[in-house]
Amino acid sequence: MQKISVSVLPEFVLAGIHVKPLQAIQEITALETVQRDIVSKMKTQDILFLGDMNAECSYAPKKYLNHIPIRTSNKYHWLISDNIDTTVSTGTDCAYDRFILHGDKFLYAIVEGSSKIFEFDKEYRLTNTVALSVSDHYPIELEMKTVTSSAPYIPFTMFTTVCFGSVICSCIYCLRG
Repeated sequence: MQKISVSVLPEFVLAGIHVKPLQAIQEITALETVQRDIVSKMKTQDILFLGDMNAECSYAPKKYLNHIPIRTSNKYHWLISDNIDTTVSTGTDCAYDRFILHGDKFLYAIVEGSSKIFEFDKEYRLTNTVALSVSDHYPIELEMKTVTSSAPYIPFTMFTTVCFGSVICSCIYCLRG
């Protein structure tokens, strides 16, 4: 976890997560405990959980996902909707990768409608085979409002599960602009 001071929101916490597929419901449910711990230790309500949460399809079916508090409480905002396919594979259609936001001030610091996937295969004209060799997930991104008029937004991209070869996988967070 890293505390950041930037944008119209003076500080917030980014909490990266990669959920075990077969424990998706349990681990997503546990994020409420993590949220309380962050509030206690970091003294901020403004938290963005981000990463590969395996938060749909067979790992987290809606019939279970839609009954856990972090999903049903109005304290949390899921910025990548269920109808967004975050997978590169043409054989799946699942919203595994998510931004889950806590804190109303944080919500107003996000540019409305900016949460989306970055389809790098289309952007760089890659075949599906080549794209899958980069990652089996699309990066998810959002934009934050800033205080200066010359730079109205801070684009934030969360590249999930970027794999190098077949062994080393990492989450990469960056501000791009």
